[in-house]
Amino acid sequence: MTSSRHKIAALLGMCLVVGAACTSQAPTATVTASPSPAPTGTPAAPTFAASLVFTAAGDYGWTDRTTATLEGISRSGSEVHLALGDLSYSKKPEVEWCAYVRGIVGEELPIQVVAGNHEEDGAGDGHISRFRECLPDRMGSTGAYGAEYYFEVGQLARFIIIAPDLTIDGKHYFYGESNEHEDWLTDAIDGAHDAGIQWVIVGMHKSCLSVGEYYCNLYQELLTLLVEKKVDLVLHGHDHVYQRSRQLSEGSGCAAVVIDEFDRDCVTEEGEDGVYAKDKGPIFVTVGTAGVDLYPIHRDDPEAGYIATFSGRNSDPRWGFLKVEIALDELRAEFVGVTSGSEFTDSFRIRADPP
Repeated sequence: MTSSRHKIAALLGMCLVVGAACTSQAPTATVTASPSPAPTGTPAAPTFAASLVFTAAGDYGWTDRTTATLEGISRSGSEVHLALGDLSYSKKPEVEWCAYVRGIVGEELPIQVVAGNHEEDGAGDGHISRFRECLPDRMGSTGAYGAEYYFEVGQLARFIIIAPDLTIDGKHYFYGESNEHEDWLTDAIDGAHDAGIQWVIVGMHKSCLSVGEYYCNLYQELLTLLVEKKVDLVLHGHDHVYQRSRQLSEGSGCAAVVIDEFDRDCVTEEGEDGVYAKDKGPIFVTVGTAGVDLYPIHRDDPEAGYIATFSGRNSDPRWGFLKVEIALDELRAEFVGVTSGSEFTDSFRIRADPP
């Protein structure tokens, strides 16, 4: 883990020790954050980065399966972990859950959190404001850490983390109607593209296209924005399943990817072989498999045609996390299962054209 910490520190030009003062130069590209709250940290300076390994999962709890997931993350070589919401559930106080996590993965791995519906105002299972105190920002993020923020790893990747359809500190995060949140997200995506940052990865708790339990909680406006902007990868929790979408894009025959419908003309790449081309549309991956009980798969869901592969309570059930390795020419991802009883696995890659 020490070498990973040193690598991240070198890429960001900042320290990774909790409570230490960190400084860096201003970024080349700037994004206007929501007016409240203020930026949480010093933005990372654009620096050349050759590669990065990160992990992601949501819906943890405090179970033997959670422990297995965290142990897997600690062995994975991850240099940044994205905790995609629904953290401790009823295990309070929050600081005890953070100590449980740190006791397994160690103190050095940056764990970047975002609220799930269990951490929003009034949810009663711990509040994101306290989780972001015990799992603080380690990546020099811009924006409202835990709700709406982004961070960069040099010119290699920008990670944009949002909390759609959640109310945090009295503010409801809705991305539509050209409001401040939609404008912030648009600027964050466009700013990354304009700055020549290679990969744009968007993470959030709630999901949309799904064969799990939930109807789309993002609303049509946000789904359309992500497809139109052709971000590379969109990560979710919330639905307690694993699922990977086909590659989606608007174009000839597809005016929009519409919630609760399937239009084959909106599929750019089927993804059966797990190989996609960069800049042809986003791939949506739900990883709500960190520890709590899984949900069933609904094969007759109207959106099933958009899903390339899946695992749930009634279909190869397995808990685990997503491991992603990114380089300038390729993004490689795999679902790392940590439980027995099923051999489910998945892997995919997004290839960039050579310069």
